[in-house]
Amino acid sequence: MDGSFVAKSTVPDVSPQETFSCSLGVDPSVRITYHPQNKVSSTTGGGLMSSGKTSVTTFKQRITIKNARATSIGRLIVQDRVPVSEDARIKVSVLQPPESALGPVSGPFSDGKAVSSLVGGSSSKGTAGQTMWANVDKNVLARWAQKDEEGGGSGGAKGDGVIEWIATDLRETLDLNLAYEIGAPVDVRWTDA
Repeated sequence: MDGSFVAKSTVPDVSPQETFSCSLGVDPSVRITYHPQNKVSSTTGGGLMSSGKTSVTTFKQRITIKNARATSIGRLIVQDRVPVSEDARIKVSVLQPPESALGPVSGPFSDGKAVSSLVGGSSSKGTAGQTMWANVDKNVLARWAQKDEEGGGSGGAKGDGVIEWIATDLRETLDLNLAYEIGAPVDVRWTDA
């Protein structure tokens, strides 16, 4: 980068016109700040007609990306994870980006054309087998992360809890917000680790 050695990486065998991923090292002109997480707990229910009290904990996370380059970043993918409950009594709901806009998980992400055709529009309305996107900001979409066709790569099904934001034409600063809540009966102990 700028005439300096940055990283050493392995390039897999690929056919012409095929894509691949490899690390090119850290770009010092792109700074990502993962701000401290905000956590608020409350208890609801427990009245005469209800069966018991429920504990609800809301988590909010802000991620700031700053591009100090003279040019924009064509495409940037940021991933974060929400907890996944293995106990039916514990419910995890994504609040931001709206879980209803993220929709069900579908097949692999095919190419950047799908992103560019949706940026600037509204959330996609998926049907069976289609990926749904939440339009977060101008040039920013969010979805459940998809696995590569071969099963490799990061992310996966909603069951993996990986949400990704795809930003195109990032010029200066971008704030991404993730909010989710965990609800469970008061007597059920859980951790978000």
